[in-house]
Amino acid sequence: MDMDGTIYLGSHIFPYTLDFLELLRRKGIGYSFLTNNPTKSPKDYIAKLTAMGIPCTEEQMLTTSRTVVEYIGRHFPSAQRIYVLGTRSLQELFVSKGYSLVDEKDAAAFLAEANGLHDGYIVSVNYQHQGYTWGNPIYIDPEKTKLVLCVMVTSIYDTLVEIVFESIKDFQIKDADYELLDSSISFSKDGYVTWCGDLSTESDSLRDSNFVISKVMKWRIVSP
Repeated sequence: MDMDGTIYLGSHIFPYTLDFLELLRRKGIGYSFLTNNPTKSPKDYIAKLTAMGIPCTEEQMLTTSRTVVEYIGRHFPSAQRIYVLGTRSLQELFVSKGYSLVDEKDAAAFLAEANGLHDGYIVSVNYQHQGYTWGNPIYIDPEKTKLVLCVMVTSIYDTLVEIVFESIKDFQIKDADYELLDSSISFSKDGYVTWCGDLSTESDSLRDSNFVISKVMKWRIVSP
């Protein structure tokens, strides 16, 4: 059930709320509390309900912030460090679930390092997907796609770097253009990261070079 405007208004509980919840308990009818407010954690809402005399467990509290944490844990189990754009309550929720927070300096450092992956060439390309026939043509679930590029980066002493992209929206790796003279990265408001083997990630110029648009981008040094 919804909360604000349904069982209370602001900080004032409605006179029928406690009797109604007690009736549900006596009849063995389970219930949960719902909210689409992402600014508070389940812990915050439990504290508020408890102060009003409404008993509530974490399992009964369904919030958008909890849903986000569970979604990341289910679909990106290898994620350990998170850059959170949200309230302190949301940040504390991620920390309580075992994540390390990345601040703006860390994000800026990542961009600086990733944008430095230039002056080299792509040595291997591995694209994976799970597709199935759904009418015509074959349907490929973007959430189950993965592209792995191995890049020999001459700008950092012939270092072999593995770049992994997951949940791919679009990409292009040209057969005759494996050389990388520059690269750049940008983030979109809808949660995608764009990597481009050129100075610009503008959509008008992407088709002129190698590029990948995905929800996840990870890279690691394979060998110095």
